[in-house]
Amino acid sequence: GGKGVAKFMDAGVPYSVFVSMTVPGDIVQAKIVSLRHRFAEASLVEIKKKSPDRAAPPCPFFGECGGCDWQHVKYPVQLREKQRLVREAVEKAQKGGFDLLQIIPSEPYGYRDRARFHSDKGSKDYILGLKARQSNKIVDIDQCLVCSPQINRRLALARAGKEGPILDFATSSVVPLNEFGVSLHYYPQCFTQSNFTQNVRLVKVVLDMLDLKEDDTILDLYSGIGNFGLPASKLVKSVVGIEGSPASVMAASENARSHRIRNASFRHSDVLGWLKGHKLKFDAVIADPPRDGLGDAFRFLNGSNIKRVVLVSCDLRSLSVDLRSLTNYRVDKVQPIDMSPQTYHVETVVLLKKKGQNS
Repeated sequence: GGKGVAKFMDAGVPYSVFVSMTVPGDIVQAKIVSLRHRFAEASLVEIKKKSPDRAAPPCPFFGECGGCDWQHVKYPVQLREKQRLVREAVEKAQKGGFDLLQIIPSEPYGYRDRARFHSDKGSKDYILGLKARQSNKIVDIDQCLVCSPQINRRLALARAGKEGPILDFATSSVVPLNEFGVSLHYYPQCFTQSNFTQNVRLVKVVLDMLDLKEDDTILDLYSGIGNFGLPASKLVKSVVGIEGSPASVMAASENARSHRIRNASFRHSDVLGWLKGHKLKFDAVIADPPRDGLGDAFRFLNGSNIKRVVLVSCDLRSLSVDLRSLTNYRVDKVQPIDMSPQTYHVETVVLLKKKGQNS
């Protein structure tokens, strides 16, 4: 959760205490607010001595606004901690035997190309901003430092026009993947990565890990608007994408047609339901599941003859569960990518190979 961790003993029992807004190396006074078996949550009361890794948050709303977690942590330290957390998550499933590549950094601020804001016209004053920390209260903000200049201009216009209640702003309605010869239109209800610049690097990592051949057939699970499947289609025989969102399937199909890509098809289906009804005769799989992870889809991958799986995960807890579940695969390579600086979130790309293959 991106919190600092302290330790203490109580009646001979060791406790781990999670303290928000702290940095490794801080000496603080903290107040315990909840106590469970060997775990406690605490709120920061006072910083007695600052860690050398502590930064001065540039945003005046930091601490109250729930958009950022780590503005008080120097950016190189954020990267170091994310690298460590990724290693720990993977090693819960496999102790060693894989290459952990250095995390790919982002611009620390101004990187976000999609953002959702909230407004309230019911109060005496018009409020427009983001949800508060661990609350549905709206923090009134006039600028978000992690958002692009285009989004902040749109925020100012919305404030002047008193729009609401939920406002989705984007730098563009197209995800640019010019390096791969495509640009992907999307609808507001479609999922995309919020950091378009890092998304280009993410797609490159996925394609490089797959080591695609011209006669390969690719299964793209949770295929979205074709973020991975359409760039991959230019390198392989065929791509089949499976996606549960009708709007995303529509966008992916339109993107394929607009780029005259005929060897990629996208189907609207629950991923688990589709896997139950089809034989998996593919050379490789790309899987970019939601935050909850693969769920029972791992059973069908374990039972297949698919040699390579590239798993893209935005949640380290579900990543550990998925890797432990894929018992017929071994982790070969891991690439962390920082999509969301100033937060504890990290995107992780993992190459898995069927056990018995040469490394």
